[in-house]
Amino acid sequence: MNLAAATTTPATESLRVERLVAAPVERVFDYWTKAELLAKWLAPGAMNCIDSDTDLQPGGVWFVTMRGPDGRTVTARGIYLDIEPPRRLTFTWGSDDNGCAPGMETEVEILLSTVPGGTRLVLTHTKFASIEQRDRHQTGWGMCLAKLEAVAR
Repeated sequence: MNLAAATTTPATESLRVERLVAAPVERVFDYWTKAELLAKWLAPGAMNCIDSDTDLQPGGVWFVTMRGPDGRTVTARGIYLDIEPPRRLTFTWGSDDNGCAPGMETEVEILLSTVPGGTRLVLTHTKFASIEQRDRHQTGWGMCLAKLEAVAR
């Protein structure tokens, strides 16, 4: 089963990524919702998370601040919309590196299910302002999810 595929739908500027994570659903959910675990993987490529927080309740705020090798920092943040432990999580996504103004955030839905070998993770990211923005996030999510696969084992 190849779950590392990513598909995009240009008409709606949405992104869908599937991964198989070799860990139980509950552990994968924790890596999405606990600040100390989120900090271990939610930073693409050579970036590292230097600060994070989660307020896991509908309307609660989450954020991660990442630093690149060049010292530049980027903060991604959002609001939890729907929480169904340990199977589903939806939240808004905004970032200061793409000029995302309040009210212009994108939305992310995470679906988790038990499969042979671990957890099937389906990430759907929607409401991009442009195909270029979507494509940047496709690359970033690929790098982040590779880190998640490594640390969640």
